[in-house]
Amino acid sequence: MNRSTKRILAFIILIAVVFSTLTAAYAAPTSYSSSSNSGKRGEVCTSLSGTGASSYYAGNGYDTLASLSSSALLTRLRNLMTSTHTRTTSYSDCKNYATKTDCEENDGRIVMIYTSYSGTDGQYSGGSGWNREHVWPKALGGFNTSGAGADLHHIRPSENRTNSNRGSLKYGNVSGGKTSTGNLSGEVGGYYSGFYEPVDSAKGDVARIILYMYVRYGNTGSYTCGSITKVFQSVDVLLDWCELDPVDTWEMGRNEVVEGIQGNRNVFIDYPELAWLLFDKEIPSDMTTPSGKAADGSSTPGGTDTPVTPPTCTHASTELRGAYAATCAKAGYSGDKYCKSCGELVTKGTAVLPTGNHTWGAFTVVTPPTATEPGLEKSVCSVCSAEKTATIPPLGSSDEQCSHEWGEEIVIIPPTATEPGEAKSVCTLCGDERVTALPPTGEAPDGGDEPDVDEPVPDELLEFIDEAASEEERTLILIYLGYLDGVLLGQLP
Repeated sequence: MNRSTKRILAFIILIAVVFSTLTAAYAAPTSYSSSSNSGKRGEVCTSLSGTGASSYYAGNGYDTLASLSSSALLTRLRNLMTSTHTRTTSYSDCKNYATKTDCEENDGRIVMIYTSYSGTDGQYSGGSGWNREHVWPKALGGFNTSGAGADLHHIRPSENRTNSNRGSLKYGNVSGGKTSTGNLSGEVGGYYSGFYEPVDSAKGDVARIILYMYVRYGNTGSYTCGSITKVFQSVDVLLDWCELDPVDTWEMGRNEVVEGIQGNRNVFIDYPELAWLLFDKEIPSDMTTPSGKAADGSSTPGGTDTPVTPPTCTHASTELRGAYAATCAKAGYSGDKYCKSCGELVTKGTAVLPTGNHTWGAFTVVTPPTATEPGLEKSVCSVCSAEKTATIPPLGSSDEQCSHEWGEEIVIIPPTATEPGEAKSVCTLCGDERVTALPPTGEAPDGGDEPDVDEPVPDELLEFIDEAASEEERTLILIYLGYLDGVLLGQLP
């Protein structure tokens, strides 16, 4: 074989290798599984064939969507992704489904955002493995780990260290920042300094997730996802990343599996072109997308090259938004009426006056009544916490009105050996007083035994008494000695 022939064969082989490489890079599965991710990272997706897109966008085809103004497009896409979001997933689901949503070519492993490291379910850990990344940070979105904070289109597995490096930083282009590496893989996941910049292979994924959150949740309810620049350096940087890292078959496969779980799709994976129309920007004509609409030049900001006048909507089907009931103390709102078909506001709602009908709880005693003084009781509304009070009448002194709980008795007249005493106690409930008699102690003043009054007075005592100056004195002596009740005056001399 001569030199010329060898060169020709080498050139042919080179062309074949390049062609086969390009074909592999832009290949796509003939159909996607709805139960496990059958796509491949880095394999650019150039077709919507084999996906559920055609049925999902019935009545909302690309040309129809592209003909809308940016504000009408936002409303239409939000209605679409909200109305088809039929199952609310939990934060646990974001971990438990990872081997299905984030595997590659059905391998059961878990692809990490930022590094693209393929880990295992067993490596999940709060500190040394992988965890769940809120691509739109919780602190900037008005959610925690439910609702938008547990949406499978939003939450992605991430190596712990890259998740920690990112923190709540906005996404943006970084110059001279620190390198973020995975704790499991050691691979570079991005760079951070003021912003967090993922590696190029993750930039498109991040941009399309942020677009989903912006449209799906926005500033509805308690969410604060209504501004791209809240989490991105700028809209232009987001669009640049979306173009730089086109949708691959892995991302499309994930879209398919998540739709099978929670019902809705991320429209910016199927039609990345809509991101430019959403911000009145011209779609790059050399951008590769699953639909191919960017390359055929069929769309420009605000409409198509061949203007399509959408049919006049009759607003036949409407729904209320933002309605909430009035309570006893707070005004309500009747809700705004929107058209389900075109998303336009049909009728503005009105305020609803407070009802004034409190839901009172049981009364509790604040100040107990006494026999003579009234008490106070209070009831609290279980809805608005308003309070009302009522007076409790005095108990009075009748036993029928108070069961009386008597306090300790206090002696006011001490009893003697022969005379009763008195003691007083006070009712702790109503303040009534009672006086009770205390019996004689029966003891002589010197503490000795009381004499036996049945026996005669001893002769010695009589002689002593006889020496007293008078009968009155003799009587007092007998009283003092305790013989008063038993002495017969006839015994006295």
